[in-house]
Amino acid sequence: MQKNLACIRLLLGVGISQFLLWFLIFCFSPQKILAAISLPENGGMFLRLYRVLPLAWAILFLFALKDIGKNIAIINA
Repeated sequence: MQKNLACIRLLLGVGISQFLLWFLIFCFSPQKILAAISLPENGGMFLRLYRVLPLAWAILFLFALKDIGKNIAIINA
């Protein structure tokens, strides 16, 4: 069980870093880069929604890291 928790902890760390990277891309990248990854600007609404989503998942994963056993529902989601 301890080995399984270490694997879950590692995967949560990877997920946190990936979601924070996407948050930074959505917040600070110029319009050319967003168009290159096929994210057209639609009055700003699309990008505002997707700025918050990766940050919210990163925060959820940070809370799940505190106690993996009790917060398994966050990980399973």
